Amino acid sequence: MKVKFSVRSLLIFLAICFTTLPALLFGVYIWSAALVALFCGLLGAGIASVVAPNFKNLPESTANSRQAEFNAISRIADTILIARSDGQVTYLNDAGIRMFGDVLGKQLKDLIGAESAARVLSIEQPPEWKGEVSARKSSGVMFDGFLSSTPVLENGKLIEIVAIVQDITDEKAARDAVIQSEKMITLGELVAGTSHELNNPLAIVTGYSDLLLEEGRLAPEQRSKIEAIRRSALRAANVVQSLLAFARKRKPERVRTDVNLAVNTALRLKEYDLHTSGIRLEKDLCPTLPPVFADPHQIQQVLLNLINNAQDAFLSGSRSPRIRIRTEASDHAVCIRIEDNGTGIKKTDLKKVFNPFFTTKPVGKGTGLGLSISYGIIREHGGQIHIQSQVGQGTEVCIELPIDDAGPGGIPRIPGDHVLPKRFLVVDDELEIAAIIQSALSRRGSMVDTASTMEEALGLARRNDYDFIITDIKMPGGSGIDLYKQLCAVNPSYRHRVVFLTGDTSNPSTIQFLEQEGLIYFSKPFDFQAMERFFNGQV
Repeated sequence: MKVKFSVRSLLIFLAICFTTLPALLFGVYIWSAALVALFCGLLGAGIASVVAPNFKNLPESTANSRQAEFNAISRIADTILIARSDGQVTYLNDAGIRMFGDVLGKQLKDLIGAESAARVLSIEQPPEWKGEVSARKSSGVMFDGFLSSTPVLENGKLIEIVAIVQDITDEKAARDAVIQSEKMITLGELVAGTSHELNNPLAIVTGYSDLLLEEGRLAPEQRSKIEAIRRSALRAANVVQSLLAFARKRKPERVRTDVNLAVNTALRLKEYDLHTSGIRLEKDLCPTLPPVFADPHQIQQVLLNLINNAQDAFLSGSRSPRIRIRTEASDHAVCIRIEDNGTGIKKTDLKKVFNPFFTTKPVGKGTGLGLSISYGIIREHGGQIHIQSQVGQGTEVCIELPIDDAGPGGIPRIPGDHVLPKRFLVVDDELEIAAIIQSALSRRGSMVDTASTMEEALGLARRNDYDFIITDIKMPGGSGIDLYKQLCAVNPSYRHRVVFLTGDTSNPSTIQFLEQEGLIYFSKPFDFQAMERFFNGQV
């Protein structure tokens, strides 16, 4: 006959035993031992009747208790799995089944990779291990996971491990985005700090090239080589400007923009990289493209993002990888098409490519923000961006920007019979740059004085009346802006007769001051023909 005892009955029985026993022992010495025993027994029963209700919710058996524990674990939001020492998965909760599928009996390395599995199953590891792993979902998609593993040991031997796995793909993507942003800020500060030092020698190279090209006695071969030197210097200067625009946060400034120029500027940053990667670059730019109203630097950023994506679309060993960029115009929009013959994008992924942090690249390869940022920039410009792709065939991205219907702008053309003003003062601590400008202006019949410090310039300005003062902004002993303020104090008419040169166009406070005051500035290396047109227009 099988007898069942409830928890309440068991507690009452134990309480009677353990309270009656002392009374019986005392009964050896006390005459009324039976009465004492009976009293203590009743007291024990009373205690049990009070204590037992607090345990009435306990499981009736160990099996029920274990089942309840498993039920609770199964409902935990994070994945919990148990694997034997040989790597075989023996338990997976509901969250784990949703993440990995039905993998009972399969190897742990199939879920988190051989390297991570070997790490958590090694008895040489600390008692507990926590770290990031690259895991595979039941759909085959890789994701970033955080794994916390605890070994179960018996006599120092590993029996099994209990692990908790969390999907941290979004968190890691956000963290990587912050890191990437910090890198870009650091890059911007680095480029800004060196741009002045880079642009000054480039201005010397282009300046002397311009002076040499004005010589009428050059042989064709000499002229060709000097023009090549000038083009190379301007190319280097454009790279510096593009890096400044791409790496630093700057307020969007929309102007009438030549899309072909923006395309060529972006390609200058990628041409060498694409060439060394064995990727053929093809351009088909419409020569009669109408302008758009846009921020050229933001358009360049979008193009760089798309070109980088096209470059990443080629697997190692791809045959004849090619990227083609075309521009064309419709009635109301300018279209930029970027095509590649890479791996293509699945239809299921095409709907998600513009979502923040979504990426089809391998883990650690991309942040998933490039297309999302590009989409936002194009939409802010009133444009559209479309993607068509076929797996194994390649991808085409089309950017549409509305045509700018405003009238023509830019620097007006000056009739050729205008002549330069007669007297200049050039202020620059780079003596070679001052000498180049002095030579160029003197050849056109102007009188030119030079100064290398602010004090020297102020002394000359007090003694002479100059039609224009051309000054560098960044100089030792006082900036060009400081010179401008003191010149205006000496002679208020200088307010409209000071022209600035700068090798650092990334300093927001400097550029903001110049624009608020309505002052003219030329970036180094400067275009002397544009400078000459300006001075001609002021006569």
